Formats: sequence, C-alpha cells, structure tokens
Amino acid sequence: FCSTVIHMNALPEGGFDVAVRDWLSVVGQKLRDFKALEEMEQAVYEAYQLDWLMSRGYSLRDAYDGIVGLAGESLDFEDCAVPADSAGVVALSDMALSRFTGETGFDGELFASKAEFLTGEFCDSSYMDGLFDRMYKGTEWKALYEKAFGGAA
Repeated sequence: FCSTVIHMNALPEGGFDVAVRDWLSVVGQKLRDFKALEEMEQAVYEAYQLDWLMSRGYSLRDAYDGIVGLAGESLDFEDCAVPADSAGVVALSDMALSRFTGETGFDGELFASKAEFLTGEFCDSSYMDGLFDRMYKGTEWKALYEKAFGGAA
C-alpha cells in the first residue's frame, strides 16, 4: 500500500481532498487487516498450545500445577516475599509462567514458541485445517488465513 502515490495531474473528481480520503481509506483497511491477522495468529497459536497439551496426554490442570509449583518454589527457595497485593500476585504468576514456558515445561518438553509455530505448524496446511476445524471462529480464521497466505490451508 505504500506504493500508492497521489499524482496531481491524475486527481479524481473532487480533487486532492477526495484523493487523500481515498488513500486514508486504503491505509485504514490495511491496518484493520493487519490487526485481524495478528488476532488470528494469536488465536491459532493458543489453539496449537492446547492441541499440543492434549496430544501428549496433558491437561490444563497439569500446566497450571506446573506453574503454581514454580511460583511456590520461588517463595520457598529464592527469598521471594509473599505478594502483598494483586500486582504482586500477577508478577509472581508471570514469572512462574515465564519459567515454565522458557525453562522447565514438562520435564523439559513443551510446545514451540510462537515464532517457531509461525514458521512450522502454521505453514502445514493439513495441520492448520484440523486446527481450524476444532476452533471457535475457526471458519472465520481459516478464511482470513487463506486470503492472507494464498489458500495455504
């Protein structure tokens, strides 16, 4: 969209104001499309995480227990103060989640990072077809995926 140039000698009827309005409309649509793609990528990554857990016999409870266990370890062994307010609880939870997804997982095994997913499973059309089929809004996300990536799924 950056290649759109307003040529003074080729202005639409209505002049410069109409040309600028039309250009802004195109830019606005591109930004909305980009935001929708980001939302779709996040939604399918989260669905992939759940799929990874289930396909290996893990549940959300297993992940929760692992994260809570790391938070408890931090309180017990890292001279970490017990959170005094909700902000402290959130910070402790975020730290435990980060350790779980970045270090420990399930005995060192965990789903791919979002960047790895977007260059791996996300590019596998048969995998994505199955994932879209099991997702809320899967039909909508699949249509966006196909539009953006040339019918890859």
